[in-house]
Amino acid sequence: MIEEKKERIIEAATTSFSQFGFKGTTMDSVAKIAKVGKGTVYTYFDNKEDLFDEIVDSTIKQMMNVANKAIKPGLPFHENIRHVLEAILAFRQSHSLIMKIVQEARDIQTVHVIKTIEKIDQKIIDYLKNLIQEQIKTGENIQQDPEFLAFLLFKTYILLISDWERNHPSLDSSKITEVLQRQVY
Repeated sequence: MIEEKKERIIEAATTSFSQFGFKGTTMDSVAKIAKVGKGTVYTYFDNKEDLFDEIVDSTIKQMMNVANKAIKPGLPFHENIRHVLEAILAFRQSHSLIMKIVQEARDIQTVHVIKTIEKIDQKIIDYLKNLIQEQIKTGENIQQDPEFLAFLLFKTYILLISDWERNHPSLDSSKITEVLQRQVY
């Protein structure tokens, strides 16, 4: 019963954050959507930030699971990096909470939301860094610092997919793989 209430609160908060953003969500609105008293929400979470952070942490875990499933044993490293980045970007673009907080960070510049986007990006970079370190341990000849390379791969991929396509024809995946491969080797 206790876990059921907490799950209802988390589901209600996820719905509210996804629709109204961080700034537009209140503990009152979460309580109303969850059909519990406001005090019940505070029983489980000290404040809106803690509730939001728990939801974001769960979302990051889901995203990393999607990334793990994108890895295909036997493919060259640069191909798997592309698959991972495609999976992460698709997850980000289809997840209503992430889309809403990216919009809020851009349009309203809510400090907590900006820090959350930075946290998500850092988790992705850390994930890529670990993949690179694993490849180095298997004897892959990678010359760059793993953290620097992870940052470069992630940011380059985002630029080629989103920023480039604003004013240019979209790139096919083979062209993106070629660019990423040059960065790795």
